Amino acid sequence: MRQFCAVWCTIVAVLLGLIGPIRAQTPASDEIIIGATCAVTGQLAATGLTVFHALEMAVEDINAAGGVNGKKLRLINEDAGSSNSSAVTAYVKLVQQHKPPFMLISSYSPQILAQATEISRAAIGAMHAGGATEIEDLNNPWLFRIKPPDQVNTKAVASVVLDDLKKSKPGLIYVQNDYGQGFARQLDALFAAQGITLIKESYGPSDNDMSAQLQSLVNQGADVLLTAGFNRDSALVLRARKALGITLPVVGQQALGVSATTDLLEPAELQNVYALVDALLSERGAYDKADFIRRYEQRHNLKPDPSFITNYYDAVWIIAAAIRQVGEDPKKVRDFVASLKNFDALTRSYTADAKGNMTNSVVIVRYGDNKTQIPMRAFTDAPKAATPAPMADLKEIVIGATVPITGSSATSGLLYYNALKIAEEDINAAGGIGGVQVRFAFEDAQSSNSTAVSAFVKTVQEQNPVAMFVSSFTPQNFAVEPEVRRAALPTLYAGGADALHQLGNPWMFRIKQPDSVVAAAMVDILLRDVKRAKPAILYAQNDYGQGMAAEMTRLLRAAGAEPIVESYPLDENDFGSHLLSVIGQGADVIVAVSYVRDMGLMLGARRSLGITLPIVANTTLALPSVMSLISAEDIDGAYAVTDSYLPDRRAFDPTDFLGRYQTRFGIPADASFVTNYYDTAMILANGLRTVGIAPTAIQGYLAALKDRPGITRTYTTDRFGNLGNSAAIIKFTPGTKEFTLVRNFAITSETATIAAQPVSTSASQERPSQLKGLLQTIFNGLAIGCIYALLALGFVLVYEATGVVNFAAGQFVVIGAFLGISMISGLGAVVPGTILALVGMIGLGILFFFVVYRPLQQSPVVTVIVGTIAVGIIVQNIGQMIWGPLPQRLPSPFGVAPLSLGGVVVSAHILAVIVITMIVVTGLYVLLYRSVLGARMRAVAQDAEAAKLMGINVAGIYALTWALAGGLAGLGGLLMGPVWFVDSSMGDALALKSFAATIIGGFGSVPGAVLGGIIVGLAESLGAAYVSSTYKDALVFLLMVGFLVARPQGLFGESRGDRG
Repeated sequence: MRQFCAVWCTIVAVLLGLIGPIRAQTPASDEIIIGATCAVTGQLAATGLTVFHALEMAVEDINAAGGVNGKKLRLINEDAGSSNSSAVTAYVKLVQQHKPPFMLISSYSPQILAQATEISRAAIGAMHAGGATEIEDLNNPWLFRIKPPDQVNTKAVASVVLDDLKKSKPGLIYVQNDYGQGFARQLDALFAAQGITLIKESYGPSDNDMSAQLQSLVNQGADVLLTAGFNRDSALVLRARKALGITLPVVGQQALGVSATTDLLEPAELQNVYALVDALLSERGAYDKADFIRRYEQRHNLKPDPSFITNYYDAVWIIAAAIRQVGEDPKKVRDFVASLKNFDALTRSYTADAKGNMTNSVVIVRYGDNKTQIPMRAFTDAPKAATPAPMADLKEIVIGATVPITGSSATSGLLYYNALKIAEEDINAAGGIGGVQVRFAFEDAQSSNSTAVSAFVKTVQEQNPVAMFVSSFTPQNFAVEPEVRRAALPTLYAGGADALHQLGNPWMFRIKQPDSVVAAAMVDILLRDVKRAKPAILYAQNDYGQGMAAEMTRLLRAAGAEPIVESYPLDENDFGSHLLSVIGQGADVIVAVSYVRDMGLMLGARRSLGITLPIVANTTLALPSVMSLISAEDIDGAYAVTDSYLPDRRAFDPTDFLGRYQTRFGIPADASFVTNYYDTAMILANGLRTVGIAPTAIQGYLAALKDRPGITRTYTTDRFGNLGNSAAIIKFTPGTKEFTLVRNFAITSETATIAAQPVSTSASQERPSQLKGLLQTIFNGLAIGCIYALLALGFVLVYEATGVVNFAAGQFVVIGAFLGISMISGLGAVVPGTILALVGMIGLGILFFFVVYRPLQQSPVVTVIVGTIAVGIIVQNIGQMIWGPLPQRLPSPFGVAPLSLGGVVVSAHILAVIVITMIVVTGLYVLLYRSVLGARMRAVAQDAEAAKLMGINVAGIYALTWALAGGLAGLGGLLMGPVWFVDSSMGDALALKSFAATIIGGFGSVPGAVLGGIIVGLAESLGAAYVSSTYKDALVFLLMVGFLVARPQGLFGESRGDRG
């Protein structure tokens, strides 16, 4: 009986535990939830807590006065923390759990911008105190600002300088963050319109000493100082001014007008200081019926400021009045607030304008004795109609373009860099914009997100463009998006991720179709054309690849197909293991979501393994840069998606852009990047001619674009800012690199029906036995292991002779491969060109000895090693300057035709790699251990001084050693180039893994180098096939660490101390 009772008690307790939170999340029938996301922890808590206390007291006062419609208000706050993501999480959590009729959110503009999309989605009004202009530019009907926007403050500061102080050389000291930079930009523009140059100095948010910046402003001739900062740093600026004996007047924004700042200062430090305040609370006593100001100071030991505390206090009273009038429906409450007019409250009388601003005025004060604020006048920003600058007054019109010109993303970036250059020429040839010439200001975005952001910010600040073009690389577009909002400039981009347009940034316009259209088109090919049941999606492991794979998986499952999904890292070189893995799982079609280099490598691996499964590829496959890397046999019968079938669009190319592009750059224009960027540059030029150069006018023109014909397509902007929503499905003609149009594609109700049709249940014809798959994987590992072995032999030779590890070996590999390309191209013959390149690498090894090693020979070993690293970096950069950043194809002397050896498929080139490695290893063994020269080399390695006394030419032996090392590295590049393609980073991975092979095999051992290379190759290949392709490199280096711990001398090395 007791057990029975215990069970029931447990069940009841669990149920109560579940019901409790549900009850807590459901508002009682006699209360109304007021939601808030104030920051009560972290760096923003200093302001957030003061706001939270104001909200608490407002709710108390309203409830003390009888509540609203017989109900009590209940304040629920979720901590927004200090980051944008935590603010979004707090908002979503509160709205989902409590569903308030209205919200009060952060005063920190970046958090508000981050929350804006969720606010629209929730359809619940929100009041905030963020000042950034970008917030109102969102045109979000659910957002209401309860204090003056930043542009009112900047105009008021400029008015004090020009109208009250009559100064002409203002100097601004501002905090280096979003707020300070925005303030500086706006002041710059205001003073520039008056022919005045603003002198600027910035400081870091955590700086304590601003003396140098102040002194610099004075030295540059400033006659008035302006500040843009927060409470603590504004006080530090005034303190430094007094300490330096600077008597220039100071004009600042609201931070100089609140007690949180003035309490840190002496009265003398506030002399000749002018500030802005939202209101003079001393004159608003008639509206403080609940004695809030005295009670707040008494309770929290802080005078309430009108910038945040009283504004948020007023906001709760406004919400209460709205609910009292229209009820708790969020839309009705929002409509009441939007139509608010002359609502008298503690801080001011509130009236909502069309942009959601509830006030556009401030009060200008100056400080008298004892820190008293003496009112000068009120300042109201009266909106004026924008007047475009007359074209005749402009010297040029600048359009910014942040394009990847170097790095791995340059494979695409250079394509649209060239397109924009031609567009610039064509626009100016047609008379420019109203007779004014256009200049595209290019900045290299490189390959990382941070460099893309830096390039964007630099262009905006230094070039003052009217609009921007940015990268086609989705992660870079995400990274730069907040800066686009901040700059408030129309920005055209080509990143495909749907999440980009879901950000709701009104300044961003996608110039091509989103990824969801491409994914749907690829699935359409699988269902209507290929008709296979088990597609394998191989995708690049980043935001783009993951998004495409997820969308295709969703569509295929809706059609009754379950795809095999496998990712690979962006720097992957060996796709054989991935292909074998998916075929082993029964794949009957390969679906490639890749970039230029990896697409070429995947197709090459598919052919070398003799895989005949059909392939369906994303838009990358149709790029000329991919075509230059592959053979016709690699894409036999492949399907792909592209933006448009350009042969059908000749009628829309009246200036023969397509022909001129091919003539100038030697490759045809592609529809994914080149023609889209060219088209939209011409569309932008037409917009400038039509509506002028004001960013808001250009933004409106692009947002309203409809049926604008271009070379790629007819462009129409949808509600998400996408200018295109169509694609073309193409098929490559067998035996050629030419393709034909299968059909044009757009997401319609018809394609949705097609996607729902059941797929074929045909089985894969290529699924190998497990034994065959294992043998194939082992053979692939053996082949790459031979390359590692060759480079490891180079490490061993140099180390044995000199005691130095040559960390420039990877760059030698790259130069060897590039030399092969140049020699083969120059001679027009593969074999002689390859031999000549190998001779050149032997010469480079000798040159390295005389230029690098010999001058440093007497230096410490560490110095020599650092020298090899430095020279390697120099050599790599020189190689990129000479041969460019794009991957190139190195022809193989042996061909790449697949051969079948006992059921294992291998290309002729890979077979040659193994044979050549065996020959080289045998030759080196004979040289070192069966020849007089080898005996001399070993003698020098044992004791160079003793060898010299025996008459051995030590310098000559060293030169020979470096020549052999150069030759081995060059041979590795010449053998690996046809497999991996050649670019400036090709040697990095090879050198690192070869170094690991040397450690495993043992320094000083030729057999160890060979065996170590093979072990690394097999570990990599087997790990990718049977463990995880994502972590295959980690497995290799984990193996190396294991040897360092268990057997540091390696398999064949000798246990000994450091070489001295």
